[in-house]
Amino acid sequence: MNEADRVRLTANGVPPNALRAARDGGAAVHPALAYRLGAPWKTALSPARARLLPLWECGTVVTGLRDDGMFVQVSLELPDEPFWATPSFDDVTERLLVTLWEDDVEVVALREVARLFQFRRIEPLLRRLDGPG
Repeated sequence: MNEADRVRLTANGVPPNALRAARDGGAAVHPALAYRLGAPWKTALSPARARLLPLWECGTVVTGLRDDGMFVQVSLELPDEPFWATPSFDDVTERLLVTLWEDDVEVVALREVARLFQFRRIEPLLRRLDGPG
């Protein structure tokens, strides 16, 4: 990640620990992020890089910031068809936390990741995830 990318991501609300995960991979920030937040090396070699500033990838799925200011998650095989799009990095973090919860990551670790990514809605999210159902 170059300085211009870091400035752009910061201007779009990406906190320092998320920037570190984008640069060094999730394991550099927290062990629970090791699998889901891989350094985006495939994206750097993909034609998708022309339209997407990658944060991290997991397999062929990449999460990043498009030129229009929307955070998206896409498959590198179909980069023009996002799985989701949002203008808010908080929404990106919430989706990540839900995925980690589905991966059976411990609640203590979810709270730690939320704190590291400056996500303040962790308790309502955990209540919703653990609710009746």
